[in-house]
Amino acid sequence: MGMQFPKKVTASGIVKKGAGKVGSVTLIPAAVDATLKLYDAESVTGDEIASVKALANAKSEQQIFIPGVRFANALYADIAGAGAVAIVAFY
Repeated sequence: MGMQFPKKVTASGIVKKGAGKVGSVTLIPAAVDATLKLYDAESVTGDEIASVKALANAKSEQQIFIPGVRFANALYADIAGAGAVAIVAFY
């Protein structure tokens, strides 16, 4: 899969400009349910390429993508749930 670059995500926005692959996603909820949707775009108007949900006050949820989920334009993360934190690893 190559070297991955993890990025902490606490607010919606661009994770990476340009093409690449998502290797894994970890979503850590807080006191409310959390969701993370990843898009192949610079906003939520692009194609959804991954989605993760974690229940309030529960364990983190992780998805590992082998050989990786491709994105061609950019990688945009849409995170919801007060206090939620996501770690998105891309290459």
